[in-house]
Amino acid sequence: MQTSILSRLLRSLGNVFGSQPSVEIDAGAKVPVPEKIIGLQPAVDSEAEAKMAALDKTLAIIEFDTSGNILHANANFLEVMGYTLAEVKGNHHSMFVSFEYSKTSTYRDFWLRLAEGKPFSDEYKRIGKNGREVWIQASYNPVLAPNGHVQKVVKFATDITQEKTLNLDLAGQIDAINRSQAVIEFDLQGNILAPLQSFKFQAI
Repeated sequence: MQTSILSRLLRSLGNVFGSQPSVEIDAGAKVPVPEKIIGLQPAVDSEAEAKMAALDKTLAIIEFDTSGNILHANANFLEVMGYTLAEVKGNHHSMFVSFEYSKTSTYRDFWLRLAEGKPFSDEYKRIGKNGREVWIQASYNPVLAPNGHVQKVVKFATDITQEKTLNLDLAGQIDAINRSQAVIEFDLQGNILAPLQSFKFQAI
């Protein structure tokens, strides 16, 4: 649901940005990169700025250079992560992930592929200030310069920590029940679908 929200919000810029480079927000959905376009008539510029202002109020937005260093973050992003702009600007994105993950080839490849123009969209576990766990639904979007090279990466995100925590808690409770109770699943015809280890068959 969160990716659809991101897609709808960003797709609303389409009438303004026309044929500008697009980015993939979720499967099959491409929307224009929300960069200011030079040379458009004032009325269109004004509309673009108004839509960008609306996105800025709604989404958590952060910008990086192609190596992952933080260029700017809006108020929503800073609130979600618990930092001020002075605390994050100039630092690397790795401040938001665990030290172990930041040293993996997966993480290095993530930034290499972004620098090559590959967008990413998914649910991500991140680390806020003081080690607080934060879950976001986010889209990392490479922004192209006129020469076709990636000049920066813009991330649009929404905070899903509460929803994700609830889902994980429910999954944990269900797992605990499965391990402590005799549980077995049947289809509508009475055929066994999934007997669990704790279930013991006996003659009745």
